[in-house]
Amino acid sequence: MPTNIKLRVEELFKNAPDRSAEVRENPVTGNSFIAGLDPVRPQKRLAQRALEAREWFAAQKADDAPELPLRQVDRERLKVDGLPYIVSLFARSLAHRDYRTEGHPKFDEYTRGVMASDMTPEFIRKDAQLLRRYPPVPLKGMGPGLVWRDPKSSPMRRSTPLIFLAEPG
Repeated sequence: MPTNIKLRVEELFKNAPDRSAEVRENPVTGNSFIAGLDPVRPQKRLAQRALEAREWFAAQKADDAPELPLRQVDRERLKVDGLPYIVSLFARSLAHRDYRTEGHPKFDEYTRGVMASDMTPEFIRKDAQLLRRYPPVPLKGMGPGLVWRDPKSSPMRRSTPLIFLAEPG
């Protein structure tokens, strides 16, 4: 893991405005935990993996794609249309893997799978620009909420709830 990410996470937790509160929020992912009951070390590791996933995504994303959102509220804000909507789905898929990128399809492959899925909202599936950029190709392992799960592994552990919002319109 890059040292600068580890140091950044340590600094974020050290300076978090809720550092003395009983119920705390992971400053990177927004996940809640209870101080003194839930160990902070797993929260820091999750934050580190999330920031690493953001860097992994940045190296492969299209120039016009937004940064990988790491908080649920930020993912939901992107669910307006087109490419940002798919970035939101991709981020949720990674969040459900606790931001473990190893083995997860890269963005282009994932997006082609989204475009081929009957679980994808119609306004995305029929978006002409997205269809040209990301021709539909079924992706084995695509599951509910368009969360990808390695078909060769055990059931996924979900640390982030699936939330479905109505389509814009």
